[in-house]
Amino acid sequence: MSTSEEFKKHGIVPDVVTKAPEKRAKVVFDSGVELASIVMSTSEEFKKHGIVPDVVTKAPEKRAKVLFDSGVESNLGNVLTPTQVQHPPKVTWEAEAGKLYSLIMTEYCTLNAHSFSYPDAPSRKEPKLREWHHWLVVNIPGPELDKGDVLSEYVGVGPPQDTGLHRYVFLIYQQKSKINDPEHGHLTNRSGDKRGGWKAQKFADKHALGDPLAGNFYQAEFDDYVPKLHKQLVVLFLCDPRRVAASDVPVTFFRRFRFRGLVPKRYERVLALAINTIDWVEQRKCNLLLVSQNLLLFQKYMCQIRWPFH
Repeated sequence: MSTSEEFKKHGIVPDVVTKAPEKRAKVVFDSGVELASIVMSTSEEFKKHGIVPDVVTKAPEKRAKVLFDSGVESNLGNVLTPTQVQHPPKVTWEAEAGKLYSLIMTEYCTLNAHSFSYPDAPSRKEPKLREWHHWLVVNIPGPELDKGDVLSEYVGVGPPQDTGLHRYVFLIYQQKSKINDPEHGHLTNRSGDKRGGWKAQKFADKHALGDPLAGNFYQAEFDDYVPKLHKQLVVLFLCDPRRVAASDVPVTFFRRFRFRGLVPKRYERVLALAINTIDWVEQRKCNLLLVSQNLLLFQKYMCQIRWPFH
């Protein structure tokens, strides 16, 4: 909702003032907690933070309410912590009975030469955009999110250390018909398969969802909960070396990575040096055997070749 609509909804108009303000004031307490970021409308905030046009081509006009069991709430770019958002939030929006909806939670990600991690790099200059979706629910009957079909179970946020704030976006779409997507399948909260390199806009186009009806987003950076989440996502590490290279999970947590395709010959020597062995690839099975204890060298290798992992 707009600022004036929120003031009317909560009875501030006409009980306190006769007319609501059109713009919002930004109120930040010394504890770091931010009161409703009342400066722009939902669509304006989406544009301001680059979510439009990089994630969706058109911003939602309405705001979805996203409330976590820790008591914090997503509020158009406010800063939350990974600890506060460990569990799936309660998401509500202006839903019509008898209609079906889809919920997407995606991370707006960038890659550049200084970071081969999946999230926002420390610098956003000339980034290569990526998305990593954390949650996907379709066929939600009206406002009853818990009765929808979960395609991807909720995974908390795990921005690596020293990579700054990352953006996490919630999008609500109204469906024209029931969605059946066997190609996507069901992803558990321990699976990173098909989550990276994913695009909300592409999913919306595939299922003719149109523009998002409502949305919200917040920002977060590394805290002490992140290593715990990384350990939970062992399967994700096995599938996505971009997270491995940026994580502090012990090398014993992963054994091998499966590629879709062969590693180019010209990179064999570089990678052999990075992982301290010359016997590192089973070319026929396309498996990389990671035996190095030196994750820094491995990360530098990933940065150097920009290998398109899937």
